[in-house]
Amino acid sequence: MKCTFCKNPIDGSNEHIFPDSINGKLQSKNIICSVCNSKVFGENVDPVLAEIFKPIIHALKLKNARGLIFTDESGNKFLIQKGGEAKQLKPEIKFERVGNEIHFSIKGEEKDIVNYLKKRQSRSKNRFSKSTKLEIKYFEVKEVQTNNTILSAEYKIEITPRLILELNKIALEFYAHSGLDLDLIQDLAVRVHLLDENLDNVLFCNLDGQVRIIEQDEISHLIILRHDKKSNTVFCYIELFNIICAYIPLVEGFKGSFDENAYRQDVITGQTLDIDFKLNISPGDISSIHTYSSYEEFGLMSTLFFQRLATRQYAENFDNVFKAILDEILNEIEKGKLVEKQLREEYLKRVSEYIGQTSAVGFPYVVEDFKLELDDRINHINSNISEDKLQKFLTANDNLIGLNFLIEEKILFFKGFFSTLILERNNVRIHKVFCLLENKEDGTRQYIQYYPFFEALKKSANSH
Repeated sequence: MKCTFCKNPIDGSNEHIFPDSINGKLQSKNIICSVCNSKVFGENVDPVLAEIFKPIIHALKLKNARGLIFTDESGNKFLIQKGGEAKQLKPEIKFERVGNEIHFSIKGEEKDIVNYLKKRQSRSKNRFSKSTKLEIKYFEVKEVQTNNTILSAEYKIEITPRLILELNKIALEFYAHSGLDLDLIQDLAVRVHLLDENLDNVLFCNLDGQVRIIEQDEISHLIILRHDKKSNTVFCYIELFNIICAYIPLVEGFKGSFDENAYRQDVITGQTLDIDFKLNISPGDISSIHTYSSYEEFGLMSTLFFQRLATRQYAENFDNVFKAILDEILNEIEKGKLVEKQLREEYLKRVSEYIGQTSAVGFPYVVEDFKLELDDRINHINSNISEDKLQKFLTANDNLIGLNFLIEEKILFFKGFFSTLILERNNVRIHKVFCLLENKEDGTRQYIQYYPFFEALKKSANSH
């Protein structure tokens, strides 16, 4: 067997088709040689995904997660470790001169503060005098709780030549793993092997959920290799964390009998998942598929990812909550507040109340039996609209299009609404709807869920 990229003999090099850095589990020793694996791609291409998805890897606490720098509202930087431990990178220092004395406060890690004081005490200069040595007469250490501090990390996905090469590499390796004729992909494989940064054959899609509906708690990597018989084209569809969704044509004029090969894995558990959905994309559909390439759209995909992650974490907490409810009822029975025959009825009642109260905002569709997708009020407060009511909503609010809004001292132009399909259940299709606003100065765009935007407009109108 020969290497997919350089045609040298295969030498048993083990390859993760989805890179190990993003917890990919699909592996093969029959598609790439060790030189291409470790030198050509391992040094030049594969690291791009670990860098792009660093905040995602950190949020999921994957095995290779590293510390991530966050910033608070005052601009102070904190290093948050994989386990959640936070450390302020540089002490926050405030000075005040009182008579002949300098009063100052320092906030940060105790070890860093002590080191700072030692350095200041040994210096021959300070910020108030070039000749006076700083003499510390007294200091007091207090532990300050900062539970309400809001931390944020900058996260921006941009299309780069290395990302395009990496996606092509994944597609070609899965093609080889599927046992198809390597001669048919030779030209593309050579360009990828040569790290050709002019390669431009990837389309990013599924922003609107029309290619496929991602499950409400899904965190997965997906690859589908398909032969479209109408055009005789073999193409690949790839999802990474369900954030990057890419269409890549591989072979035109394919004449074999191959139909489809697919693989999907849960990113967190590594478990292989069934392919139980319809993929609505083919070469003939490309002209009508909503494609995108800007970091604002990737930002929206990231927002949807974090909503699915929150839904998953909420659902995973059910067992602990239900056990606590059962223990509470058993304790009340023991104290004589309830009788044993009330156990089942009371348990179901309290579980239903908990789910109803906590899932209405943010997680309305976690429990299928509740059928909250049929509740217009619940949909509304989650910025969701059923498909049969979507056009009526858009028509009723099209008067907003073209208006300017002052938001955080920026003038934003209301370009329109954008919807993405998030759920199909009980013959109901649910769309999440965003307001699309554009900064008039720099052209950057923001996607804001319509419900909080409308509520802000109401408050503004009532205050005038």
